[in-house]
Amino acid sequence: MSDTFGLSGDAKAKLLARLSNRAPAPAEVHAPKPPLGRSEVLGDIAMVKRAGEALAIRNPYFRPHEGIAGATTLIGGKSYDNFVSYNYLGLNGDPRVTEAAKQAIDRYGTSVSASRIVSGERPIHRDFETEPGIA
Repeated sequence: MSDTFGLSGDAKAKLLARLSNRAPAPAEVHAPKPPLGRSEVLGDIAMVKRAGEALAIRNPYFRPHEGIAGATTLIGGKSYDNFVSYNYLGLNGDPRVTEAAKQAIDRYGTSVSASRIVSGERPIHRDFETEPGIA
């Protein structure tokens, strides 16, 4: 039986055991690691790739999600817990928010332009700032 991210309990335990065999981090503080894509992090990326191969996960990155993401998501027709949706208020896909976004696109377009000081403001900026209970 699979659970979160398609890993069985046994597979998770094996992965954790394997990863825990890494040497402990030194006590001294090191500079933060550079962002992904830099040569200095290739070893870490390779380790994650090996872990995916050991667990028969074809590619742990760029897995296509189906539909609207929230606390759960669909990948390959299976439901998974989703810890990275940024849907903190649960409003992703809410019909009221979707309709308001469509109306805003029809009225203002899709370009955010530059900052207000450079490109001017839209009426919606002032409306928001003068809304009772805001600011």
